[in-house]
Amino acid sequence: MNNFTEACCNHFSDNSSQLVTECRIFPSKAYDQNLLLEILIAGEAIDYLSLSSSRILLEPLVHYSLDKFCITITDNWDNYVTQIKPNEIIQQIKDILINVSWLSILSELQDLQRSRRIYGFGL
Repeated sequence: MNNFTEACCNHFSDNSSQLVTECRIFPSKAYDQNLLLEILIAGEAIDYLSLSSSRILLEPLVHYSLDKFCITITDNWDNYVTQIKPNEIIQQIKDILINVSWLSILSELQDLQRSRRIYGFGL
């Protein structure tokens, strides 16, 4: 598992520019400004996670993505390593990051910080 995680993290870091580019390819249908902003934030998250100092944050995403991916392909743990490629896992991570409601999360964090300043608690 450690070798596979390492391979996925290295593949993610080596291909982060391509992942960010994929995030920024928009279909021809119209998007609202908030969705475009969330996609840009996802691209920044990918860029940040590709740094070696962010490896501690990337590894749990690799494990989560591996778990999600394994559910879809087989019930036999022995087959996972032979069937799953690092590129499939990093694409799963990209999809997860694109589908996060970043503006909602950032708004909640801002509210918690405001509560901390006013009431002395929160974050």
